Amino acid sequence: NATGNYTVVGTSSNGCTATSTAANVTVISSSTILTAQGATSFCDGNFVQLQSIFPTGNQWYYNGLPLAGSNAQQYNAYDDGWYHVGVWQNNAWMFSDSIRVTVFPTPDVPNLNDTSVCKGSSITLNIPFVSGVTYKWYNSLTGGSLLTSGLSFTSPPLTTMTTYYVEAVNSFSCKSARLDVDI
Repeated sequence: NATGNYTVVGTSSNGCTATSTAANVTVISSSTILTAQGATSFCDGNFVQLQSIFPTGNQWYYNGLPLAGSNAQQYNAYDDGWYHVGVWQNNAWMFSDSIRVTVFPTPDVPNLNDTSVCKGSSITLNIPFVSGVTYKWYNSLTGGSLLTSGLSFTSPPLTTMTTYYVEAVNSFSCKSARLDVDI
């Protein structure tokens, strides 16, 4: 009952022996049928690929119910819940242990209106407090420099129209889309 290389030694009636070529034997159990190809906890909008050790004969399950048409070797899990795979091999069903996938919510995009300021003046932009959420202010829609973190951002004196960007980050490190604030 152990994985390994095995041989068979045969002895004839006249006492001669012969050894077979080694065969690699893998013991399969419910805990080895299914693997996750990445983290099983992630932010909404992402997924983890689940993989059966069997290339054929698979049926994927979500929260105990079969997923119609999901019979490939891999399954991309996007939703929070329990996943397992049943495998039809040698005229019998084998079932994997279940894997729990946890999907963390993405925070809402911050709510802040465009505004204006007199030429040469600075302005403080404020976002209402939301429990469990922090805000990060940037100078670009993607990438860019982090200008500050917090409920407010004070610009330097402005001489032209300027756009700043703010995103919400929750306690799971999930990020909202960035909101552009034109001044």
